[in-house]
Amino acid sequence: MKHITFIRHAKSSWSEHGLSDHDRPLNHRGQRDAPVMAEWLSQIDQPPELIICSTALRAQQTAEAFQTALDLDQTNFIDEPRLYMAGMQEWIEVLQDSLARSEPMAFFSHNPGITQIINWLCDEDILNVPTCGVAIVGIPEELKRFDSGLGTLLEYKTPKTLR
Repeated sequence: MKHITFIRHAKSSWSEHGLSDHDRPLNHRGQRDAPVMAEWLSQIDQPPELIICSTALRAQQTAEAFQTALDLDQTNFIDEPRLYMAGMQEWIEVLQDSLARSEPMAFFSHNPGITQIINWLCDEDILNVPTCGVAIVGIPEELKRFDSGLGTLLEYKTPKTLR
């Protein structure tokens, strides 16, 4: 079984008026939660070896905390513009494009799309993946095409569950 990890960006700041949504940074809580969740993820079986990340600043900053904890270099970090506010169609395209990769990977993105794709893949009913929530999904090794219900939710953690 191949592992795909989905991570919603950590809590972001709304304090700087005039910033575009895309350019909002992490707030204090986000800066605290991302390393904690990253450290937990680094200790699991088959941790991600590749990061695929939305281009939004808050997602990038979250992913950088995980990159550090996972000891991944920059060649294992891919910016994916389609993940910024991705809906189901964009998610399916990004996942389909990733099928040729064999390494465990982590996707950093936003709600509501990240909650929707996890529910779709795993036939789950998660109401809302909170900020810095992590879901690890198992998919068949020789998968040729993503479809509803083919994944298994292996782990689901939030900052509150690790406190």
